[in-house]
Amino acid sequence: MVERCGAGLALGHLCQSDTAAIIVERMVKVMLSRKFHDSYPDQTNLLVGLRLILERTLPGNICLGPEHLEQVGLALLEGLRNYTNTDQGDVGSHVRRAAMEAFVPFVKTGSCAWLIPQIIGGLLMQSVEKIDRIRLCAGTTLQEIVHLDILIPEKEKLSILLGDQIHWQSPASVFPQMVPLLYIDSYRAPLLAGLVSSAGGMSESLIRHAGGSLIDFLIAATEEIKYEVSKELLVLFKDNHHVDRITLPLLEVLRQMFEAELFHGLQYDELLPQLALAIRQEHQSIKDVRKLTACSKVLCALAPVPAPETQRLVWGQVLRFLTHGSPKVRIVTSEHLYLAISASPIDDSEEIEDLLLNTDWSEPLAVLRPLVFALYPRFGLSPPKLIKPNPIKS
Repeated sequence: MVERCGAGLALGHLCQSDTAAIIVERMVKVMLSRKFHDSYPDQTNLLVGLRLILERTLPGNICLGPEHLEQVGLALLEGLRNYTNTDQGDVGSHVRRAAMEAFVPFVKTGSCAWLIPQIIGGLLMQSVEKIDRIRLCAGTTLQEIVHLDILIPEKEKLSILLGDQIHWQSPASVFPQMVPLLYIDSYRAPLLAGLVSSAGGMSESLIRHAGGSLIDFLIAATEEIKYEVSKELLVLFKDNHHVDRITLPLLEVLRQMFEAELFHGLQYDELLPQLALAIRQEHQSIKDVRKLTACSKVLCALAPVPAPETQRLVWGQVLRFLTHGSPKVRIVTSEHLYLAISASPIDDSEEIEDLLLNTDWSEPLAVLRPLVFALYPRFGLSPPKLIKPNPIKS
């Protein structure tokens, strides 16, 4: 019965001290159930119910042991990971908001100090997310927790940077004020995940302020910080293979970083081949034109980097995009490859540029393949071999 819609909310109101432990145990078990993950109204009600129980725990009306409080904390963090998307949009945001509203009473219990860094990281991620009401809830919760008399990693830096003058619902205010938190090593990864998500947001204002603030910060940052941020972005890419909510905006952020020449330097020679491989894994066996063109743009931006291992990985992928089945993919690739060739030290580059400019890339593949295959030796590559279908035996 716990999983029925509204039951979790009712249990939160009706829970008594003598039954609290068993009720919380059942509620957490349902909350962490994999089959229950997509049921966002029920998850929301359960989290609200847990918050009500926590609020009654503080004055001593309900007594919960450390093991049950730990279960509650893990359930709240699980709610923070709900990004269920339906025709109604990001309905998982209701679950995330309910989880965040329970963090203050949970932290005030004084239990499970080891969960505090995860809670702060999760709130930082949500505080730079794309939905205004989620940023407001996360930001105000974060400010309240930071001002509590509890032990928080890097508390002094957080207190200084999380001033009272942040207008959480205004992209123009929140993103420029939050990006300096990237200097704090322990919170860099969750903050980047939120910033990247917003860079592919729902409005031009959100995209401009989220992506622009990140790029402006990196341009002014030290080489060490640029490198550390680049490493975190690569980890974020690898850990979210085929998660479009992350990878699509991340590809756009990477393209902007290349345009701003943020990847120049010998220290990136190790990272860039890994990035090229991660992009190849991302676009293999997919038909989503939007993602394919995003991958193509980043690869073309990556091509002029003077690292032989990286270039071999990149040129082969880019040339394959020129013979892709989608005309749009071919056209976008030809346009961005032209810019890459202009910035690359390639012999007879003018001839290649003329081919890219003067070819109609919407022509049939039978016409385009010989032209593209002739380009492979120019980049030190062998052209692919077309596999002829086996004849049908009578």
